[in-house]
Amino acid sequence: MTAQRFALEVKELRRGDEHEEVGKLQKYLTKYGYLTTTVTPGKLDDATSDALRMFQGIGGISATGELDPSTVDALEQPRCGVPDLPTVNAARRGQSADFVLRGCNYPKLTFTYRFTNGTDDIAGTDERAAVRRAFATWASVLRGVSFRQVSTANSDFVIGWHTGDHRDGSAFDGIGNTLAHAFYPPPCGGANAGSLHYDDAETWSLTGTAQTFDAETVTLHEIGHLLGLDHSAVTGAVMFRSYGGVRRSLTQDDIDGIRRLYPALERRGDSAEQAGFVGEISAARHNDNHALTAVRTQAGTLKLIGWRLNADGSVSRTGDSAEQAGAATSIALARSTTGDRFVTACRTGAGDLKLISWSVSNDGTSIQRRGESGNQAGAATLIRVVPASPLLWTTACRNGSGNLSVIVWSLRPDGSFARLADSGNQAGEVRDVDMAVVDTRLVLTAVRDGSDNLKLILWRVTDQSVQRLGDSGNQAGNSRLVKVFMDPSGVAVTAVKTASDTLKLITWRVQPSGMIQRLGDSGELAGNTNGHDVGAAPDGRLATSVITEAGTLKVILWQVAGDGVVTRWGDSDDLAGAATLPALVKPQGQNVLTAVRTASSTLRLITWGT
Repeated sequence: MTAQRFALEVKELRRGDEHEEVGKLQKYLTKYGYLTTTVTPGKLDDATSDALRMFQGIGGISATGELDPSTVDALEQPRCGVPDLPTVNAARRGQSADFVLRGCNYPKLTFTYRFTNGTDDIAGTDERAAVRRAFATWASVLRGVSFRQVSTANSDFVIGWHTGDHRDGSAFDGIGNTLAHAFYPPPCGGANAGSLHYDDAETWSLTGTAQTFDAETVTLHEIGHLLGLDHSAVTGAVMFRSYGGVRRSLTQDDIDGIRRLYPALERRGDSAEQAGFVGEISAARHNDNHALTAVRTQAGTLKLIGWRLNADGSVSRTGDSAEQAGAATSIALARSTTGDRFVTACRTGAGDLKLISWSVSNDGTSIQRRGESGNQAGAATLIRVVPASPLLWTTACRNGSGNLSVIVWSLRPDGSFARLADSGNQAGEVRDVDMAVVDTRLVLTAVRDGSDNLKLILWRVTDQSVQRLGDSGNQAGNSRLVKVFMDPSGVAVTAVKTASDTLKLITWRVQPSGMIQRLGDSGELAGNTNGHDVGAAPDGRLATSVITEAGTLKVILWQVAGDGVVTRWGDSDDLAGAATLPALVKPQGQNVLTAVRTASSTLRLITWGT
């Protein structure tokens, strides 16, 4: 076939200029979805200039709407034959044109593919191995997704090398420009849904050396289309419109996009309408098949409710504490390190801090109050409680003066508490409080200070004293809804609402000496939050349960490395409805358990499979 490589002889044109090469530019912009209105042929008129500006903006080029050498280089780059129209439309709507979804995906996770032929450019059938590797790369970032090569005619995907008009309505153009194209899932892909075609007029290789194109790199891109992704405006992404050399791994943008289509979490079941109105929720793991919630009822009293997680993902109520505790707010619940006791810390009707110990049967059917702390603490809000050791419990709260107070308690055999020591005046004003155990008798408080900035403080707690060891200083800015968790990687993770209302995870190295160093953060990988919790997820990962800007629950999985690097692993998409007061429970096997208040203000527990 005669070479028909797209090229422009002219390198610079201004708006209003006329040139015969503009006709080629207009055909290109029309073919790939940028130019959709009537134009003056051969003239860089307003419509053509506006389309060119969009091409430039999506490609990360200075958006002038005029032709310049950088723009010509981008136009002449070899690229995917799938039009950029959905990406253009997203940009015109003012939406992020990072990953873009076509709007169709497959309602299944197991896929088959077959080859109709191969290419003579690559010895033997090695191109098929390159395709298999590309499928494996996508499968590696998806929960439960698999791809299997078959020889039968009824496969999900059909792969082949062709030239020119190959009867799919999208003829190839010869050497250069279009390298391959793929068709979306049905119905978006029409009669060709699931087809992946390479232009065999190009020279293919397994290495992408000079004057050849790497088969695995191009396949990786086209599989994204097969699964329902469109082109991304992130220039380094696999799903960017043009070929930029060998790329064998997916970017975070690619991963976020594909996990939106095939979520990393599956909603397995819930508790339905087994509990009434709740004004507050705290939750804790009981054992492998049971969990416990502490809630404020419609009457304003504290109630503990036991739950069983069933094999099918549903959640059954096993029992409750009835009216064994009085009025309560700022409720916190924690399980002992030995697993045989639970402690609630709350603000009484008189406004004071009170601890109550509970005995809960293994099956959750019996929940009995054993003892309390009495009137050993004064006014308190923003209350948290953790087991600092098998014998010591620690509370953190905002006291009556508005300052942080850390108190250490012993739990007596009869279930009552003795106040042993407190932090005195070692910390100032706080507006949010959370706490986590770093090690035996080392606890970490995360607070929003009087200047609305995030601060971490490390404490050593003993039966004699509460000693401030160090803090994070001014390493983090304005933060609200502060939560903290010790990740299995050994780093502390704070989840906060930033000044721009977005959720941000920040990782910290906490030394026993009290030195606290900021390591990294999640950047812009999560959207707005109207409430969140953070905790453990299966397989050593991290989970956040987030109330989105739309008021719905979303569970996001994260991977935190030992050096503090945060990677978004996937999320639950829109599989849960309107919710508030999100709480996470330590993993139950391979399940994540969330507790929320529904739109009707009732308590609901939801299990998520990973």
